[in-house]
Amino acid sequence: MTQTLTHLPDARPLLLKALMTATRKPTADVVIPPLSVKVSGVRAEPALLDRYRDVCGFASSEFLPITYPQVLATSLHLWLMTQPEFPLPMLGMVHLRNKIEQPTGGLPANGVYDVLASVGPARKLPQGVIFDLKTEFTDAAGQVVYSAITTPLVRLKTGLQKNKSQPEPNTSGLADYREVGVPADTGRRYAAVSQDYNPIHLFPLTAKLFGFNRAIAHGMWSVAHCAALLEGDLGAQPRQLQVQYKAPLLLPNKAVLKRSTAAGSQDFMLLAERGEKVFLTGSIR
Repeated sequence: MTQTLTHLPDARPLLLKALMTATRKPTADVVIPPLSVKVSGVRAEPALLDRYRDVCGFASSEFLPITYPQVLATSLHLWLMTQPEFPLPMLGMVHLRNKIEQPTGGLPANGVYDVLASVGPARKLPQGVIFDLKTEFTDAAGQVVYSAITTPLVRLKTGLQKNKSQPEPNTSGLADYREVGVPADTGRRYAAVSQDYNPIHLFPLTAKLFGFNRAIAHGMWSVAHCAALLEGDLGAQPRQLQVQYKAPLLLPNKAVLKRSTAAGSQDFMLLAERGEKVFLTGSIR
């Protein structure tokens, strides 16, 4: 059953609730019940949208950046995963991939939307349990104009054997496109515009609590920055963005964005400036 809220919930108390989910101790056979929540009348706040564009590198536009509706829905995602019925701890979740579709092109920045967020069933991998976090934006005519699927991983012992022969991402056919500087405060600046204050993105000390030597860039910032650099060459508003996260991007850092282009589409990869370490791969169309 879908719960209906009168407005987007405040993310701040939900972040405190997220900390409390650390006491959840699921097994590999965990069952995620079908949870969903809906809010009507959602719109972007112009000042916050401008700050998001600045942090992620998007140019000013009459349309929302393709990654921004996910940010608008952040508090709904938090609301779902802090419900008592949701069985997984939120701290330490790792995002594996995202898929975003805008079937009609970009969403008008001044538009008003109904937003539906839901969680899918749990599936086992050798590394742990994954699930889908789904988001849909509907316009005034009732048409779904935006859909996104985020797939997080919760590390658990599942007893499944890891496939050691997984191929490395292929960099052939990709040309160097842009150097990407990632300052030490990137995680904090992104948190201020996204409401995602996961401690692994903020400071070295808070990141060390979760096994990282330094703070790491948020995956949604990394893909948003790539999209901001690439979308201008598409010739139109992007209709699809897909990304697979491969390795954490430690802060501060320098990276290289590589791409291959075809008519109306670009495949891309974000790599370490030196060496062949891959942070993410994706495509934008």
